[in-house]
Amino acid sequence: MLFLQLVVYLAHAAAILPYPFDIDQGEGYDLNAGWLLAQGRSIYTDNESFPYFSSNYPPVYSLAVAAATGIWGPVLLAGRTVSLLATLGLAALIFLAARERSNGLGGLVAAGAFWMSDYVYHVTPLARVNALTGFLALGGLLCAGRAGWAWIAAGAAMLLAALYAKPTAVDAVAAAILWLWLEDRRVCLVVGAGLAAATLLIGATLELITARAFSLNVLVGNLNPFVPGQLEQYFANFALLHAVPLGLAAYSVARSIRARRIDGVQLFFLAGLAAALGVGKWGAGESYFLSAIVASCILAGQVAGRLFERGGPAAALLPALFLAQSIVSAHGAVSTRLPGLPDRGLQSAALAPEPGYADLERGHSIVTRLRAQPGPGLSEDPAFELAAGKEVVGNTTHLRNLYQAGLWRSDNLVADVAARRYHTVVLDAELYPEPVLAAIGRHYFLYDTVVVHRARQQIFLPGAS
Repeated sequence: MLFLQLVVYLAHAAAILPYPFDIDQGEGYDLNAGWLLAQGRSIYTDNESFPYFSSNYPPVYSLAVAAATGIWGPVLLAGRTVSLLATLGLAALIFLAARERSNGLGGLVAAGAFWMSDYVYHVTPLARVNALTGFLALGGLLCAGRAGWAWIAAGAAMLLAALYAKPTAVDAVAAAILWLWLEDRRVCLVVGAGLAAATLLIGATLELITARAFSLNVLVGNLNPFVPGQLEQYFANFALLHAVPLGLAAYSVARSIRARRIDGVQLFFLAGLAAALGVGKWGAGESYFLSAIVASCILAGQVAGRLFERGGPAAALLPALFLAQSIVSAHGAVSTRLPGLPDRGLQSAALAPEPGYADLERGHSIVTRLRAQPGPGLSEDPAFELAAGKEVVGNTTHLRNLYQAGLWRSDNLVADVAARRYHTVVLDAELYPEPVLAAIGRHYFLYDTVVVHRARQQIFLPGAS
């Protein structure tokens, strides 16, 4: 049952890889950042002038996507391929980490538990930063814990790259540093000082060459407000859908604490749970649990492998537990073909459904309209603009965050809208800052509504004031 989910995952990835439009709204923006880098353009600006676009992530994933666009061009296939390869590499690391501390069967259980996760299914095949961050973070942690300076240096480099893929990788960095402190304080001080110096040097360089736009967009711009109740809702859902791996991981950690001997993966598990508290922020989602999922799967595999070796009632019970977990965590083809087994992930409605021919056809109708007119369009789902060969204008939710924090003035974009600079405006969730939406309402009229992958795309054309 565990490895049936691998087949389900790969079938899902194959279905969405070539789909040219956004499944998650941020995909097009992350792709656009890579495409801009491939053209030698900056991805960090003050957002005050056309095209009002900045990435709100560090540059590592964008650099990987930039390389992929050299093969496929500015299409979501490029970003999703980077994510798929990173996810496969992450699963391989999970297998190796569990096998090293137990046996081959434990490694298989760990990898199988990873594929069983609804959250992994939803977020890792998308053109987003999460899978690559997870691969670099776990790879860095495992390498840093091995003997020999070459391994340690490789681990530190991967951890640094993970931080500059997504700052939430700080959980892996913290786990690695604490692990090294417990094992060899001299090595810990060298690695810690080196990582701190490299992080600050790279950050300072990016600040200098972007005129301080790097920190504005990547650090300050991501300080979103907390939404009451969201943290509790996500943690309850996470615990339900990962109960068996979490229980086995907690058992592993408890035994190690009693023995006063804790390892890096156990520290990573605890740090990942602490970092997942950020899921309470507006705009956060299932990806915030990826570190905790990865670490819990490794620990669950290690415990399962040892129990299977010993035999007895506990070993006999494990298959039943994992079978029950796979039923609770059913998703993809299992959910769609078997009644009574819904995908219970909180983001399942948006991320789980696979696009069909009708979605492709309707999406292309929007692209045709954008492509037919000279000049730029304005679309909340940027993949339409990229498919039409147009400049991506704005980064919707990012501009909203900056505006609400008092860090972005909407005057120039509002003036563009008032002047009807955009021949077509396509809104999905109406997430632009309020002054921009108000200007669209004054100067454009609703021409049509097209449903693409369950998203209601509202098409506006210029009208009289």
